[in-house]
Amino acid sequence: MQNLALDFEIEDIVTGIVSDIDLWKEQLEGSLNGFTKAFNEYEKAERDLESFIRLSNSSVNAMSSIEELVNKWIDEKCTEATCNATNISHLKISRDRLPSEIGSFSFPRCRGFHNPDPEIKKGKSIFDASTEELVTYALNIINFDGLSAALAEESREIESDGFKAAANELGSKFNLSFRHAHNKSQLQVKQQKARLILEVSHYGSWAYDRINSLTSVLAIAKTFELETGVYGLRDCILAAIAEERKVERSDYSIPSRTKVNEGENVEGVFFNEKIKFHFKSEIFEALVGFVQNYTDHTMKSIEVK
Repeated sequence: MQNLALDFEIEDIVTGIVSDIDLWKEQLEGSLNGFTKAFNEYEKAERDLESFIRLSNSSVNAMSSIEELVNKWIDEKCTEATCNATNISHLKISRDRLPSEIGSFSFPRCRGFHNPDPEIKKGKSIFDASTEELVTYALNIINFDGLSAALAEESREIESDGFKAAANELGSKFNLSFRHAHNKSQLQVKQQKARLILEVSHYGSWAYDRINSLTSVLAIAKTFELETGVYGLRDCILAAIAEERKVERSDYSIPSRTKVNEGENVEGVFFNEKIKFHFKSEIFEALVGFVQNYTDHTMKSIEVK
């Protein structure tokens, strides 16, 4: 027997996708038509001004402007896809994650000095086209279906990609893993007062550089915490950043053995060119488990001393 409910559900999904693409075309066409009107007015005003003054050569170019407008529109679609995706990771959908022919729009250009100009239509060079012709050409060659499919795929993959990226970065920062599997190495982890200690390199002549290094870990620490449901690493990093800000306008370093986030799930202790993170056992186990589950690097074997 034919499953009519399923048929209607599939039809609704397909209709929804088609409607979205039609809406995209209308949105972009409206934006490009608005640009065309403004550009034509701009060119008229420029011609009028030239009868009074000498203008510079830095006038607006229609082709480059349309490319910028279309790529900005693709950026907006990426942002919308990011907001609609099921994703607790730090990664965002962006044009550079899409196939190059989908994520970046540009008009064809000459491939060499002696090659003929690309034609916008038979017998007419693209460089002789009006703004209206360029807009029509752009709307005809943009792959709306391909963009929709690429964004849908990114929406499915962005979270798992974010987990993998966070696991790789945390594994590298805390020396839990290494990229090349040419040998199997061991990491000896010290245990002190029921806490397990991992070291992170922390150096730089200026506090500004050290703060940037710590700040770069905040987003991936949040991804780790949201996925595992254990918290404390991000608070410790924030506390370390706050300590560095005290010497931000000088070339001083944080005194060795300075402690931050004391008594919390993760404590930090500054040393010369490194920070020792003291983890409660459940946070340590969650961190190791997160890296192990999601990294595509090689895990080190861990020995607790």
